[in-house]
Amino acid sequence: MEILDEEQLKMAETLLSDLFPQSLQVYGYIFQMNRVKSDHMDVLVDRWPDFRVILIRPLREKEGDFFKDVSVYSKDGDKLKKILLETEIVNWQNYLCLGIDLCYEEMITSIAATRGATGNKLAVCHMLRLQDPSHLPQTDSFLHDIMLAGGMYMRKPQQ
Repeated sequence: MEILDEEQLKMAETLLSDLFPQSLQVYGYIFQMNRVKSDHMDVLVDRWPDFRVILIRPLREKEGDFFKDVSVYSKDGDKLKKILLETEIVNWQNYLCLGIDLCYEEMITSIAATRGATGNKLAVCHMLRLQDPSHLPQTDSFLHDIMLAGGMYMRKPQQ
């Protein structure tokens, strides 16, 4: 796997935006990395630019760096499985918070057991994305009502 450089990260952001909603978590990390200096993370791909797997791996620089997430997006479950089984990209011996599509849950559980790691699912996040915002109600009157109430929501009586 190769680590992406700054230019490749910009291109990855564009490529991942076409793969929503499945790529949204990894996209969010890369979006932030492209705009803000944050904790250093490696962004690894199986090949570039036609990646099948992209993995965000934080660098644990000091002893307390346990709660940094590893996030994975994959177009190919078999390729992901091969990478996780045959490489040391993920350290299965440390505490690990892994963000991954639920369709890979059974595979990840199996790989973790093979690697001698135990774990449990703590949370599930369902991401929804509105394709066409024109279906949303107009907010002008709602915002006007809020401003009349000094920022606290109070509906004006209908006349």
